[in-house]
Amino acid sequence: MAWVLEDQANSGGIQNGITTVSVTFAGTPANDELILLGFVSDSGCTTNVPSGFTRFVNSTTLGITLCWFWKKASGESGATYTVTMTSTGNCVLRGAVWSGQDLTTPIDVVGTIVDDSNTITGVTTTTTACMAISGSGSRDTYTGAPPATWTKFTDDTNDRNSFAYKEFAAAGATGNAVWTSFFPFGVGIMFALRPAGGAPPANLRRYSLTTLGVG
Repeated sequence: MAWVLEDQANSGGIQNGITTVSVTFAGTPANDELILLGFVSDSGCTTNVPSGFTRFVNSTTLGITLCWFWKKASGESGATYTVTMTSTGNCVLRGAVWSGQDLTTPIDVVGTIVDDSNTITGVTTTTTACMAISGSGSRDTYTGAPPATWTKFTDDTNDRNSFAYKEFAAAGATGNAVWTSFFPFGVGIMFALRPAGGAPPANLRRYSLTTLGVG
């Protein structure tokens, strides 16, 4: 099954002094689709795990919290998804819905956190045919330029948080993701999604996902 980006959404830019933040997709995710939520806060606040989701990235460094959550859609009741913080903070939430992922283990590999750099360290995938997603964040409004051959997600100029994706054909090292604009006081990470039927060392449609959080 090929990867398809079914939907994407954001919380409308950095939200200040709140305890919950939400994204609303254009439609309710269909059964077995993969829902991804990427949360960033420049207040260093922590989050609860939304119901039904698994948190696979959870870092607070440089006073910035970066979290990623995934869920396999099953009988979803609507198109809005909310992350609740444990204290008031300034944050942004991005969401994406994919189809084509492994239904049991959609996360192939998770990389290491990168502090205050435009260069996001790559990962080494265990299966073939993945898609990479790269992101960057800053305390200031910017329009980040993704690495060459990557495709930027729908974005706005005030979210301080940009993402791009790229498909890789072979398993192994993805290489680093280098953005062309400098995003100070940011944190980032790369991870890879495993496609349907992808079990190491079988062929994988590899989506490595890189994010750099609002700083």
